[in-house]
Amino acid sequence: MEQDRMNLSTHMRRSAVASSLAACFCFGAPDVSAQSASLSGTLSFKNKQTGRCLHNNLDKVVFTWPCDNANTYQDWIGRYDGDRGLEYKNRRTGYCLAMSGTQVTSATCNNAIAQRWLPISHAGGTAYALLNLGTFRCIYNASSSAIGSSLTPCGDTNPYLWAVVP
Repeated sequence: MEQDRMNLSTHMRRSAVASSLAACFCFGAPDVSAQSASLSGTLSFKNKQTGRCLHNNLDKVVFTWPCDNANTYQDWIGRYDGDRGLEYKNRRTGYCLAMSGTQVTSATCNNAIAQRWLPISHAGGTAYALLNLGTFRCIYNASSSAIGSSLTPCGDTNPYLWAVVP
C-alpha cells in the first residue's frame, strides 16, 4: 500500500514536470536533459535586465549584486540529478538556491523539490530562465535596486533571463 502511494506520488510529480516542460517548449526549450547537464559545475548567473549577478549571503538572502569574478558568493555549483533537475549550491555559503513563498532564498541543502531548478534555454542558448520545480515559477529580477529576486510565472523577457558566466 505504501509503495503504491509512493509510485503514485512519483508518477504525479513526473506528470506535473512533463506538463510544465510542455508549456515551456512554447519558449523554445531544446533537449532538457542535455541542457541541464551542461549547466552543472561551478558558474555564476548574470541577469540580462540588470547586468548583475545572483548573489548569496550568510543570512540566506539571495539578491543581485554587481558581478565580480573573484566574489565566491556569486559562484553556484550545479549538480544535475536526472528527472529531479539541478541543485545549485553556493560555493561560499554552502546553502542551496531555494524558494520560500514567492521569494528566492537559500537554505541548508536537503534534496527538497523547492531546491530543484530547470534551466529553460532562450536566445539560442545564451540565456536561461530558471524554473523552480517546486513552484513551476521562474526567478524574476527587473530592478538593480531590488533587495531580492522573486518567483513569478515564467516569461521570455530580460528580467527572467540569466546568462551563464563560467
